[in-house]
Amino acid sequence: MRLMLDYHREKDFIVRQINSSETAELYGIENKSTIHVIDKELRIEILPTEIYHNYKTIKSNLENYLMDHGIVMQQEEDNSNSSTVPNVDSSLSDSETTILNKIVNLTHVVFQADLEKALKLSLTTEVFKNPEIEGESLQALRRYVAVVQKYSPLGAKGYDFFADLSNFINSSSDGIDGTAYKEKIHELENKTEIFDLHWVGCQGSAPNYRGYSCGLWTLFHYLTIRAANSIDDNDPIEVLSTIEKYVKHFFGCTECAIHFQEMAVERDMWNVTTTDQAILWLWKAHNIVNDRLSGDVTDDPLFPKIKFPSYRACQKCRSGFNFSENEVLLYLKDLYSDEKINNFGMESIDEDNVSR
Repeated sequence: MRLMLDYHREKDFIVRQINSSETAELYGIENKSTIHVIDKELRIEILPTEIYHNYKTIKSNLENYLMDHGIVMQQEEDNSNSSTVPNVDSSLSDSETTILNKIVNLTHVVFQADLEKALKLSLTTEVFKNPEIEGESLQALRRYVAVVQKYSPLGAKGYDFFADLSNFINSSSDGIDGTAYKEKIHELENKTEIFDLHWVGCQGSAPNYRGYSCGLWTLFHYLTIRAANSIDDNDPIEVLSTIEKYVKHFFGCTECAIHFQEMAVERDMWNVTTTDQAILWLWKAHNIVNDRLSGDVTDDPLFPKIKFPSYRACQKCRSGFNFSENEVLLYLKDLYSDEKINNFGMESIDEDNVSR
């Protein structure tokens, strides 16, 4: 009943409570505690019931679902015309708040700054936690550096950095001292100055939201698409297997790493046979993670986790309640193409160039 009152002014959808057993049977509703979505063609989808712990969670997940399908709340539509972002954490710097104001109403955009910062953190903060890098961890790091060197978002400016780093981590068959690795990274950073130092598209509304996890997914998607666009005859799981090993040995969230390894097995990652399939495998994995974390304490209320891409960003990508994988593949290749990577936020770039 409370949901009906909350949404009674909405024009694009209505909320109704079904008490009649005849009506429930007509729509195939068996469990009274579920939420069913019925579209204009009378197609029915059941929202997951395991998430319904309280009213706030129910409302959050329902709104995420509606947003994911291109339905904007009336209140959100009114707020979208505002020039300032509501509910921004006071600990954010002025520059971070300025970035939020510029990106909050954008659909999906890939920013060069996010790719660079994610790449830097993946090679520094995560690896620096290891006092010794040896055995399988060393092999995982070597593979990761080789792949990011091959498909690097840094282009020509990163050539010397990766060439020197590759030589260093391949110089010993026994292992690498963690302190020596850290000193080498700092030496190369000072020598090349290639990495951007702040988030743009992955900026969260508070310091504990988005950031590295968002940037790392962005980087991983970028690598799968660069591999697919390569003229070389690549191993179709070259990037995916490298990601799996990197996450297993270096990603700071142990629970997340375990989930990713489980997905690799359960969703047959090792049986991917083309680089296009690799792109779609990672896209599906990302949406599974978004579903699992939607409404979680890590979910940024300003950028709620939804199925990607949103209906607003790619209407062709949807076929009823389902995705059209061919259209998603085309969309992702376009989104991550060199021509579409946005340079907003880079020091040498016009700060007003945020839209495509």
